[in-house]
Amino acid sequence: MKKHTLIFIILILFSCDDDDMPNQFTSVEGYVTDYYSEKPIADLPVLITDEESFCFSECDDIAMDTLYTNEEGYYYYEFYNDSNRHYHVQVLRTENHVPSNFIKIMEGEKNTTNFALKPFRTLDLNFYNKKKIFNVIYIHFYNDDKNLNLRPSEDLTATQFKLIPETENVFYIVLSHHTVVDGANKVDTVWSEYYKFYSGINDTTITYNY
Repeated sequence: MKKHTLIFIILILFSCDDDDMPNQFTSVEGYVTDYYSEKPIADLPVLITDEESFCFSECDDIAMDTLYTNEEGYYYYEFYNDSNRHYHVQVLRTENHVPSNFIKIMEGEKNTTNFALKPFRTLDLNFYNKKKIFNVIYIHFYNDDKNLNLRPSEDLTATQFKLIPETENVFYIVLSHHTVVDGANKVDTVWSEYYKFYSGINDTTITYNY
């Protein structure tokens, strides 16, 4: 009897789930602005995605459509939902702005979702090789899981990274001198450092002199 009661309760719960009510008119709209200036941002890609409701491992969002904000930073999208699906909206990363998180779209409702995006800032790393003691620069940027191997050819080697404002950043930097001795590569580390800093709201420049 208890087993039958439990099954009956589960059936009721699933029957009341909005995901089992297809063909509901759903819309999502909102404005995308700059986090600091609060000014609207035009021509930003807004992604609408859906995924299966019943997914017991990692579920991938499937792109439904991509639209772009107008001159006022406004976007609008409407659709009729399928059963057993979850829908989300996200503003994608651009050259100038950090992407947003995925926000759930409630089926059968008029959704209003505004986004305030932080603009990327620039980190300039300058390496002066005045003594000519290194010929390879290795940089690993942990925030972006990005590796760079640079071979300086002049006194100054400059490179740039995009930073998210007001975020802790971690770099691993190695200056080394590579030579070939008797047909074998020889690597002498001149200097290495784990560099950690908290980025502000402005561009940053860091200079090393050797």
